[in-house]
Amino acid sequence: MANGTEHLHAEIPEDRDFPAIEEALAEQVGVSDPLRRAEALRRRLGPALGRQAAELAALRARAAERFPSGWLRWLTRRGLEQSTRESVARERARRILRVAAGCTVFDGTSGLGADARAVSEMGMAVVAADRDTPVARCARANLAGSPAPHVALVADALAPPLRPDAALFLVLDPDRRAEGTRELDPERWSPPLSAVLALAGRFRGACIKLSPAFDMAGLGLADPSRLLAQWVSDRGELCEMNLWTGVGAGAEAGLREAVALGPDGSVTRLVGVPIPAAAPLSEISSGNCWLLDPDSAVVRSGLVGNLAREHGLHAVDPHLAYLIGSGPVATPLAKGWRILDHVPADARKVRESLTRLGFGPVEVRKRGHSEPAEVLAASFRGRGDRRGLVAVARTEQGHRAFVLEPDRGPSSTTPNLQDPRS
Repeated sequence: MANGTEHLHAEIPEDRDFPAIEEALAEQVGVSDPLRRAEALRRRLGPALGRQAAELAALRARAAERFPSGWLRWLTRRGLEQSTRESVARERARRILRVAAGCTVFDGTSGLGADARAVSEMGMAVVAADRDTPVARCARANLAGSPAPHVALVADALAPPLRPDAALFLVLDPDRRAEGTRELDPERWSPPLSAVLALAGRFRGACIKLSPAFDMAGLGLADPSRLLAQWVSDRGELCEMNLWTGVGAGAEAGLREAVALGPDGSVTRLVGVPIPAAAPLSEISSGNCWLLDPDSAVVRSGLVGNLAREHGLHAVDPHLAYLIGSGPVATPLAKGWRILDHVPADARKVRESLTRLGFGPVEVRKRGHSEPAEVLAASFRGRGDRRGLVAVARTEQGHRAFVLEPDRGPSSTTPNLQDPRS
C-alpha cells in the first residue's frame, strides 16, 4: 500500500482485541449466511467489535483468491484493494533473493504486508514500514509466524529507521492517489518519483512499484539506462510495472522485461530492447495461418517485435500487437487461433463468412477499431448454430475481420488486451 494513503481506521481493531476476534471467527467457520454470522459475532463480541469482526470475515472471503495461502489475516477494504496479489509478491521476492541474497529488505510502504511477507517466506530479513499506525499494526500481525527475522513499524519511507548500506534492499510503492484522485505527474506522487529514485540510489538495489499504465517515456527519467523496466501479468491480467535499480537491475539495466505468471505457477520471461515486428504478410492463407495475441505484459513492455522474431511471426499491422504465423506457436506469452477466413470488417461480408462456416453468435476481439466489441458482435452475427470468434484489426489496407477457430489454439492462459486507443 502506498505511503500516505488514508485508511478507514474504524475497520481496524486494537491489538488487544485481535485474539478475541480470531477466536470468535473460528467459531463461525462453516457459517455461510453473512447475516447469521454477523449477529453471532455481535452477541459474542459486542456491537462495535462484532461489526469489525463481521467486516473482517467478509474481507477474508474476498481475499481467498488473491491470497490463497491465507497470509493476510488482518485486512482493510482499501488495503486489500491495493495489496499486491500473492503470486506477484512471490515472484518479486524470488528475484530479490536471486540478486540480493543476504540483504535485509526495507519495504518502506508496506501497507498490509503482502510483499514483506513474501520476502520473509523466502528466508530474507525484512523491515516493513507504513506511516499509518493502524495499518502498520495489521502488517505486524500479518507477519507473525513468518520464518525470517521481521519487524513492522510506523515510519516515513523517505526517513528510513535504518541507515542505507550495502546490506539493504529497498521496496517502495509511491502513492499515486495522494489527493484522492489518480495523479499522472510523477512529481506529485507521495513520495515524488525523483525522491524515490534518490533514496533508491542509497541502497544496494531497489524495486519501485508503479502502475502498469505508465511507460518509460511518460516517467521523464533522466537516465533509464541504469534501470530495468519490468511489466508483470498474472493469468493474462496486467498487474504492475516495476523499476529495478542497482543489483535489482544488474546486467539487464537499460532493458525491458515482460513476465507472465501462469495459473500453474509457471513464470515466463521476455527481456530485450524493443524491436519492430517483421512486415505484414502479403498473403494470409485461410486454414494454414494463425493469429497470435501477445500477453498483456508483452504488449505494454513494447516487446511484441521481440516475441515475433523469436517465433518467426509477422505483424498484422506495424502499429498493432496482433501477430500472424504459418503455424501454431506454443508459448505462454501469446494466445493463438487458426484463421478460418479473413474478410474486410464489413458487417455483411463478416455475416456471410460466419454463416458459410456454420457460426451464429460470436465473441469479438479487437485492436484499432472504435466500435465497442459488443456492437460489432451484434452486427456480425451469422445464421449458424455454433458460437464463433472474430478478431478485428486495423491494417494498412483498412479494417479486417479474422474468423478464428474457437478454443482450438495452442495452450495459453492469456486473454485479449484490447488496443487502449480503440
